[in-house]
Amino acid sequence: AHGSAMNLDLATLHPRASLLQGWGGTLNMMQGLDASFKAAFLVGYHAGGHNPKGAMSHTFLTAFAGVRINGQWINETGIAALCAAPMGVPIVFLSGDDQACREALDQIPGITTASVKKSLGRDMTESLSLEGAALLLKAQVALALRAKAPQPKFGPPYTVEVRFNEKAYSPSVFEALSHTLQGEPQFKLDYELRAVSFHAPDAEVFMHRFFLLVQVTMGVGALLKEME
Repeated sequence: AHGSAMNLDLATLHPRASLLQGWGGTLNMMQGLDASFKAAFLVGYHAGGHNPKGAMSHTFLTAFAGVRINGQWINETGIAALCAAPMGVPIVFLSGDDQACREALDQIPGITTASVKKSLGRDMTESLSLEGAALLLKAQVALALRAKAPQPKFGPPYTVEVRFNEKAYSPSVFEALSHTLQGEPQFKLDYELRAVSFHAPDAEVFMHRFFLLVQVTMGVGALLKEME
């Protein structure tokens, strides 16, 4: 889900499925996942904000230029894998553009992917037909269900670095954020790199601190826009 998180059509929902809508959960887009699930599928994903070749590439917020964990650039796919890790649920399948699929394989070796479009830049894609995409998705999902469950390349403890775009807002979100986070010792600010970093001993602490940073950044950005 994106934007309002109300963008999926209930009329097309499978009778045995249920749909979570809206924001507010502690697991963000992975809300509702628990240890009762055998696997998770990521559908309609995109490349990370650090990748200028990816269509609509971003990592949660346009204010974020990119996110690194233990020195490796990751995207929302990698963060989803970290959300699922404490429950023992593997991410076995991803669909999206070719850049999203390439990044998924780099972060979760062995994951089954379905590239339904080719990225020709951040604002242009070459897509399969709806029928062609449906056939590819069906075939790749069948492969994913038979394959050995893949594991993320990165494991705990986690050293996380979130870099900010220089022109995210005017005045800069990073400058305002630096004042907001001064009383939070778990976050370290690098003014030269325009980055916020933190350490997490496990996936649960990572989720808490990362999504706290996301929410605070969104709040600061909204406040600055109100003041323009």
